[in-house]
Amino acid sequence: MKKNPVRLLFIIILFARYGTITATDGKTGTSQIVNLENGWQYTNGFNEEWIKNPKKFNTWLRWDPVRFPFHPSDEEHGQWITLRRQIPDSLIKMASNGIPLAVDYGLISDVNFHYINDQLFAKKGNKKPYVSALFMRGIFEFPLLKYAKPGEKNYLYVALYREQGHPNKVWGPDVKAGSAEKIYSAYFKEDILKGIFLGIYFFVALYHLLLFFRRRVDHYNLYFGLFALFFGLLGIFYMASRDFIFGHAVHLRLYTQHLLLYLSVAFLVLFTARFFTRSYTKFSIVYTGLSLLLWLVEIVSPYVVQDTTLMVFYAMVLPALVYILFVIIREILTKNPTHDSIRGKNREAAFYIFGGFVFLALAAINDILRDMEIIYSPKLADFAFLSLVIGIAGVLASRFVKIHNEVEELNVNLENKVRERTRELKQTLTEVEALKTQQDGDYFLTSLLTQPLTRVNSGSENVLVNYHIEEYKKFRFRKWEKDIGGDICIIDRIFLGEKPFTFFTNADAMGKSMQGAGGVIIYGSLIHASLDRTKNNPDNTGVLPELWIKNLFIELHKTFITFDGSMLMSCILGLLDETTGAVYFINAEHPWLILYRDHKATFVEEELKYHKLGTLDMKKRIQVDSYLLEDGDSLLLGSDGKDDLMLRQADGSTLLNEDENRFLEYVERGGADTAEIHRLIRDEANLKDDFSIMKITWQRPHSTDTRIPPEEITETVRKMENYFEKKDYAIIMQAYHDTKDMVNHPIIPRTVKESFYEICIRAASAAQEMDLMEKISGEFYQEIPLSDVALYYRVLSLKKSGKGRMAIAYAEALRMRNPSSVKNLILLADLYRRTNNIPRAEKVLKEAKGYEPDNANIRKLESALAEIHP
Repeated sequence: MKKNPVRLLFIIILFARYGTITATDGKTGTSQIVNLENGWQYTNGFNEEWIKNPKKFNTWLRWDPVRFPFHPSDEEHGQWITLRRQIPDSLIKMASNGIPLAVDYGLISDVNFHYINDQLFAKKGNKKPYVSALFMRGIFEFPLLKYAKPGEKNYLYVALYREQGHPNKVWGPDVKAGSAEKIYSAYFKEDILKGIFLGIYFFVALYHLLLFFRRRVDHYNLYFGLFALFFGLLGIFYMASRDFIFGHAVHLRLYTQHLLLYLSVAFLVLFTARFFTRSYTKFSIVYTGLSLLLWLVEIVSPYVVQDTTLMVFYAMVLPALVYILFVIIREILTKNPTHDSIRGKNREAAFYIFGGFVFLALAAINDILRDMEIIYSPKLADFAFLSLVIGIAGVLASRFVKIHNEVEELNVNLENKVRERTRELKQTLTEVEALKTQQDGDYFLTSLLTQPLTRVNSGSENVLVNYHIEEYKKFRFRKWEKDIGGDICIIDRIFLGEKPFTFFTNADAMGKSMQGAGGVIIYGSLIHASLDRTKNNPDNTGVLPELWIKNLFIELHKTFITFDGSMLMSCILGLLDETTGAVYFINAEHPWLILYRDHKATFVEEELKYHKLGTLDMKKRIQVDSYLLEDGDSLLLGSDGKDDLMLRQADGSTLLNEDENRFLEYVERGGADTAEIHRLIRDEANLKDDFSIMKITWQRPHSTDTRIPPEEITETVRKMENYFEKKDYAIIMQAYHDTKDMVNHPIIPRTVKESFYEICIRAASAAQEMDLMEKISGEFYQEIPLSDVALYYRVLSLKKSGKGRMAIAYAEALRMRNPSSVKNLILLADLYRRTNNIPRAEKVLKEAKGYEPDNANIRKLESALAEIHP
């Protein structure tokens, strides 16, 4: 009968490992190795008197039965535990026959002392000074003949001592004694067998690592090589040489052993992922990270935590095995693999590797359950791994041969394949060119739609404007060269009442090319529709700039929100009061507005208040920002393309600009001229996005009035305050009519103007001249529109004149500008109460109460609302 060589090798290995345990002595006919697993007893604590006078202490000393592996809990036992077992007569007979004896406990911890009756014959570690012998191999010469007491019961005692959270444990289960020759022979034969295994592992690891360095795209060779290397190194920790290498450095030994153990499984998971899925799966990445984290936690933790981390690792092995088997089985079940040659090879390989992984999984589960003391069986992982290595080596060899054959076939048919591929490429290129022409046509038509939407025309002598736009996407369609993108600039002139305003906006749509252009079409169309609606409305006297900007912002956002977040737009919307230089604006996540004054550029804003148009769940209450320009000031605004620059370096490389203040330097160097700024940027950097900037310069309206007596005006205001204290309101009214034209001159300081108008309004109110009070407040607001005082008195005068709805508009404007003005909030809540808008009144009053909860006017108004709406 023909014998299977693999099967024969397996039988020889098994015999070499386990065959010596049952060896017999030819002279005596008895076994030369006695199993000492059973018959043991233990007690807590240790005292040499217990073993010197056992009869004296056995009357009260309690000895409980125990079996190996022995692992008592730390809560129930102290630092010392004493084990004992009666020595079998067969061992005494062997010693009497002149056979040298030895005893093997397997792995034992921590410090251990060994006695025959009352005589110490061996030990591992030391109590003082403390030297740990954690999980060192307990194999010793056994001088039984020297210390045995003829005619009496002889006992083998083991005293276990522990510190630093180390366990007292005898691993076993093969605790045995007998012929020293047989004990040590079995011990070293096992090491020789493991050494053979290690040689195989290292050879396989070296082979696959060399394959990886020759072909680095095959990462699975790297991970399988590391798996074999780490698993091979792990075998050293189960050999006699381990204790010679590490000695009593038990913690270093455990850290190294656990690192190899944790990462070997992680490398196996990575190998499976790369070999079968050709990618790094989330599971493989997370599992590797957790393995490293587990080891790092172990390094900085005491042994008690280290023991816990080992149990956590054992729990992690099962998901790893499930994942590996899942990937392999999924590969086996893949249908129609012929459409992908690599896929087909993987499926074929999966059939062969599956058996090896199943054997390895069962062996690993066996060893884990053995280490957790659930079952008692030999370790099988080394045999399982050997079979897996041979299986994978065979699979990879087969794959190499197939790839080699395919290469030979390709070389034979290379010329035909090149001609066929060239024809296919030409056909594909023709199709691509047709698609490119069609796409450029779409770009061209879209650019024709977006071009008229950019309109920059102030129509005012006081406002000077210029702009520059360069879209990033360039294309050619027939004879036309165009660009297309998502930036837009609009400047136009409108009238709110009789007052002229310059409207301005710069916006940047999300996305490139067509998507950005689509946003521009929607945004520009809405802006122009709103501007035309305002221009064609003959009655917009009561429309305030704050409310106009707010309503436009809401209209734009509601339109973009319908795209459910797929189209967003950053922008700045603004109005410039051509008469006073007051600027009202809202910034929706756009680069900050820049002020250029006296050859110095600075940011007007300091914080982001609103996200892009179309952002979902944007529920923040709208607030309009304002700023007062001085004569000759310029405002600059632009898209983020002016900041997202690739700066050219001296060595020819490029570096992404991360300095938000760099554009301010370009503004100052270019004198705030948009064309010059663009030239400076292009000289030093490459654009990586759409680029747009616009500039608005305000000049104070020219005045022909040469009567400019500021000292007299200041003195007049001081006298008017004295007259107010004396209640001479008529004199104040006359001073108002005589002085107001000179007060409105641009050279008069703003503080003087505010004092003048405020004293006039208060005098008119005290004199019950409501119409005059309303007239003065209107002039006050028109002259100094950004004054909160002017706006507040405007609200108050309209309320006293019985124009509640108009007063509400001004009060809401002040609320947007200064939401923490409690006086205005109380006044607005009362106006809503008087117009029977009770819910709105309660909401505004609640805001006021949040700032001043003890305000008497708030409590009074709450009482009034309670009477209406209890």
